[in-house]
Amino acid sequence: MTHTVFGQVDALDDPREPRRELTPPERARIIGLIEEVRSAQLPDGAVHAEHVARATQALQEACAALRPYVDSYPSLARCLHDMDVWLEAGLQSTPVMHQLIAEGLARIPEGTEDIMLTVTTTLNYSEHYSLEFVLYRRFEGPPAAALREIHHCAYLMIAHLVDATRGFGLESNCIVCFTECLAGGSEAKDVMDVFFTSKNALRGKVILQPMMEQLFTPDTFVELRAATIEDLRLIVPCKTVTHEWSHRQGVVPLTEFRVLFDNMIGAGLEEARVELNGAHILYTRSEQGGPYARIYHMAAQFIIADRLLRYPYSALPSENADAVSGQYFLGQCIDKGLLTCNAGGITLAGRHEMIVGLAAILKDIEAAQYRALIASIPEAHRIIREHVARYSPALDDQNVMQRSLFYHWVAKRLKGIVPMVMDWKAAIAEHGD
Repeated sequence: MTHTVFGQVDALDDPREPRRELTPPERARIIGLIEEVRSAQLPDGAVHAEHVARATQALQEACAALRPYVDSYPSLARCLHDMDVWLEAGLQSTPVMHQLIAEGLARIPEGTEDIMLTVTTTLNYSEHYSLEFVLYRRFEGPPAAALREIHHCAYLMIAHLVDATRGFGLESNCIVCFTECLAGGSEAKDVMDVFFTSKNALRGKVILQPMMEQLFTPDTFVELRAATIEDLRLIVPCKTVTHEWSHRQGVVPLTEFRVLFDNMIGAGLEEARVELNGAHILYTRSEQGGPYARIYHMAAQFIIADRLLRYPYSALPSENADAVSGQYFLGQCIDKGLLTCNAGGITLAGRHEMIVGLAAILKDIEAAQYRALIASIPEAHRIIREHVARYSPALDDQNVMQRSLFYHWVAKRLKGIVPMVMDWKAAIAEHGD
């Protein structure tokens, strides 16, 4: 195989040769075999001693069924190498995904399908590893591709999920897999960031748009409220590009200072920072015009509405850093005059005011991060906690973030009207996958 710098490809050996693709019945059989292994795994990923023989046979059969396809799916060979090493050591041993941790997923052209077979966590903050199979197709769309020309993120893979085991399938809200999620990858160099954004687009249609209709005043975020599912499938990759790029920028970027973000409050501020930065980038590019201005404008609105409304509605800030970030968003937007709430209706500022206000919020965060930079680690954590509490003063006596009054009102207002969690099968039946 040949390798290129981002743009693209760990290319297929000969694009003139027809690709041999897994058929749906073959996929179903392989997924069934992988599920046998998953059902026998312990939290560290090792297989329970009583089930090693059965799990070993299942994994050997799955690998044998996949091996003829290594020339068709660019990442499959490195995944099978990790499976072979684990099988040789014995499935009762704790797995380490050496090859995928070292190389990440192959960078493939738009529209190409690939396979990820690995042991990984599948939910934020989970420490339970499981063997997962995912068939996906790279899809980011022209607006996101244009963004990537400026906001480089070499290992980012934006993809449409085609089929998967339970950890990533229709039973799961999981849409991401990072290097640190892989078994043995917690301290590894960042070489893999995969997002299955088609799921997030569906969530925008099923949860976020109905929330906006119930909570926003009629003239607020009109464009995003009217977005089609096709629009959303272009919007979410744009948000993803700016999000992942922003994690690698700034005074204390996540990729360099993970110790500062190993708790709900610190992680919540980092999620807020990168989303605020993404919205600022997208609003600015939209105001400059160009062929994708409409999508960038809606993508900025999506970031703000999704972070402000859906995350804190669907999860508690005591359990989820994304919910913390939403409450912080709310406080900052009120403080900077970007949000007003009157008679049960929420009004958000227009694009120009948003650009100015978002820049002010980012400057505020930067000042706090510079203070943290020169402090000891415990003091840096205190500085970040103090900063977040200034805009989300719902920390209890144990420094745990509780749900603020606004989100109690949101939950009461939407009860029985807007779902808090996704029914993926129903969403796909209505809107397609």
